[in-house]
Amino acid sequence: MYAWLKYAYPKRWASEEQCRRAVELNKINAIQFKEITNLEY
Repeated sequence: MYAWLKYAYPKRWASEEQCRRAVELNKINAIQFKEITNLEY
């Protein structure tokens, strides 16, 4: 999941909300969220 979001987020294939939901579902962690979005979780 992390690899796909890291690839898809810059291309706008995944939204910030989808990344936040992935953290809630334990698909990625807060550190990975920050690496993908450059935002704090």
